[in-house]
Amino acid sequence: MSDRNRSGQVAEMGVYLGIVFEFIGMLGFSGLVGYALQRWVWPEQGALAFLFAMMAGLAIGIYHIMQRVKDLERRSKNRDKEPVKRSPTVDDSHKALDELRQMNDRLDEIKRKKR
Repeated sequence: MSDRNRSGQVAEMGVYLGIVFEFIGMLGFSGLVGYALQRWVWPEQGALAFLFAMMAGLAIGIYHIMQRVKDLERRSKNRDKEPVKRSPTVDDSHKALDELRQMNDRLDEIKRKKR
């Protein structure tokens, strides 16, 4: 059971790193938009255009991070609620074989009755 927890933590850490890099990408994209606004749309108010684009990217990025983290926590809680499936044992195999033998015996009886 501890192996499952460790592997789940490693997987979640990867997802969190992915979220952080998405945020950095969002800031980079908003920086490019700000540069384009500064360069070609409003050259006389370039600093304000760049600042506005960066602030908008920051706000959108933070909102996106919060939504992704909430979704990740919800999935993590649901996964923790699921019962842990134990691996089959030899006794389970014997039980399954006994059930199969009983079913075969019943089928044989049904075939005999039809004759």
